[in-house]
Amino acid sequence: MTALRFSPAVSLAVVGLAISTTGARSALAEARHPAVVVELKGCEQPLEAEVRRIVGVELRATVVEAADPGEAVTRVIATCQDAEVALSLADAASAKRLERSVTLAEAAPSARARLVALAVAELVVASGQEIDNRPQAKEPALPPARPASQPVTRAAQGANVAPVSVMAEAIGVVRAFPGSDLWLWGGGARGLITLARSFTLILEASAEWGKTSRSAGQVAARAFGGALGLGWGVQRRLAFIMPWVGARAGVARLAGEPNPGATGTEGEVQSGPWLGPEAGVAVALFPHAPVHATLALSAGVLLLGIRGQVTGDSNVNILGPWAALVVGVGLARP
Repeated sequence: MTALRFSPAVSLAVVGLAISTTGARSALAEARHPAVVVELKGCEQPLEAEVRRIVGVELRATVVEAADPGEAVTRVIATCQDAEVALSLADAASAKRLERSVTLAEAAPSARARLVALAVAELVVASGQEIDNRPQAKEPALPPARPASQPVTRAAQGANVAPVSVMAEAIGVVRAFPGSDLWLWGGGARGLITLARSFTLILEASAEWGKTSRSAGQVAARAFGGALGLGWGVQRRLAFIMPWVGARAGVARLAGEPNPGATGTEGEVQSGPWLGPEAGVAVALFPHAPVHATLALSAGVLLLGIRGQVTGDSNVNILGPWAALVVGVGLARP
């Protein structure tokens, strides 16, 4: 808050300068000001009207009464106290307040209105200049835009490599049924399709063959089928790691091959469908290379299968728990 006092000599000099030259008026009239509220308290009515008129001319602004402020943000209150007028300015835009006082004791009665009006105008101009000279807050600099040639990929999110969307693999399979001491060997094909959020759809088809021995001969097994699974793939530069769960189904055939001279049911054949859940984990080495290698371990349980009855010995079943090792080579497409 600032308080200044005009002495009588200075006041008369300001009035004389304003009347004799246009320099002071032009300095105040350089810019147009928005509407200003000028309120006089304890002043004579003729003085009040003349002060408002002169302030409007000096500022080239609309001077309104306190009862009808409209959109005015600057308010000046002039309080007459004997031979002195106290001026108080409040600016709503900047919350700034300024105060000054004008002494009228030595001013001629005809010059008092102009003296007060010039003091009001100068106070308004001084307030506006302080607002204009305030340092402006700098807007934070925006981060540089990402070049169009560098799209955001999963590499920027931690994988450091572009994702592989499709893999096609030729696989070799070794599957064991420990309850029957039966091993099946075979091959097939597998496809992996990466879906949204790294989910991977797994499709597999295979054909497998094997034999196991019993006291009366051998039992030959054949199995054809496929699997459908869903995995969660994790991309890395040197490997694609994917645990998964799914289901396996197909058809199987068991055929007895008795030893020469053995008694029993010669050439008996049993066949039927098989079905059960499975789970496993697969690793594709160098998935971004032209050709990659695959290694997978899986296990499951056949809830539906076939039982091969062997006379005088344990059965051979494609049923119950199993475990498998898969190796392969394949191609990938980003």
